[in-house]
Amino acid sequence: MRAIAVSALSALVAVGACSVGTAFAQNPPAGTHWVGTWTTAPTAQPATATYSTAFSNQTLRQIIRVSLGGSEVRVRLSNAFGGSKSVTLWPGALILSDPVKLDVPALAHLAVSTYLPGDVPANLPITFHNIAKQTNYVSPSGDHTDAVDMPVATTKQSWYFLTGVDLAAPRSAGAVVAFGDSLTEGNLSTADTDSRWTDALAMKLQAGGLHMGVMNEGIGGGRLLHDVNGESGLHRFDRDVLAQPGVTHVIVLLGINDLRRRLLPGAPESEPVSADDMIAGYQQFILRAHARGIKIIGVTLLPWESETFAPDAYTPEAGAKRHAINTWIRWSGAFDGVMDFDKLLQDPAAPGPHVA
Repeated sequence: MRAIAVSALSALVAVGACSVGTAFAQNPPAGTHWVGTWTTAPTAQPATATYSTAFSNQTLRQIIRVSLGGSEVRVRLSNAFGGSKSVTLWPGALILSDPVKLDVPALAHLAVSTYLPGDVPANLPITFHNIAKQTNYVSPSGDHTDAVDMPVATTKQSWYFLTGVDLAAPRSAGAVVAFGDSLTEGNLSTADTDSRWTDALAMKLQAGGLHMGVMNEGIGGGRLLHDVNGESGLHRFDRDVLAQPGVTHVIVLLGINDLRRRLLPGAPESEPVSADDMIAGYQQFILRAHARGIKIIGVTLLPWESETFAPDAYTPEAGAKRHAINTWIRWSGAFDGVMDFDKLLQDPAAPGPHVA
């Protein structure tokens, strides 16, 4: 585990600069509070041939799309999984930039540039989010954070160290965290088009005049009960949901990867779960959310009988567990609300045991 040096950072819509501060960044203006307008869930980049990214005296320019708009911005950088010396981002730590005055319209794209003056070698874990579905840019050597047109040595389809952007918003504004797996992450959506379902939710909220940020905390392959691609939902719920600034609601769409049979290391068949196990996991989310005054919305699990991504992933036994879990989500009353994605996407020609 190493510390990461970050010597300069800029947040831009056109161009604006801000310095990196400590985790005790300045308070927002009077009458406002910090609300998350964009997030991504951090995972550890494995030191393998597939993931061999290293940085040395380079600038990263990473593109994100905000949900809620505002006039004062700060960014969050994470070294949760390791990674070398100004500001120093210590292993396992989070830092907040100083606020910068910057008018950011709702649904605007924001470029966040960070300069890494030292070496971040490929043989150590790097905190990143693998599947960004967004083109991000790596410079040749040097600090190019202030450049409007940054020189580009290569591009990446991942986000590195950047885990959140917050805006100073009126006290009446809140935010919803979408907590899930690749379905929430947007794994199979088209890159650079903002086509995740959370993007559609952000647009709908803005169109309805609701001042709500939307924070995407989906990890492809993520599971509810066991770590595999990133930490389990139970493992990361406090960090990725409860610790988010301004959060008032969480939408949980997580669990299908606990049930699918997968031909990958750490496959669910080596860690079998029952419907009752899954329900107990959801109940933990509910207890932890309600203890913080956060409303929690459950989403029914989608069918995967005919998936093409992993044709052998379905078993009738797992399908029966899904139906039992969905019945509980719909009718137990444990969640504050239910989004029935299963009902919305069912095949009218083969609806299965759904509730009309």
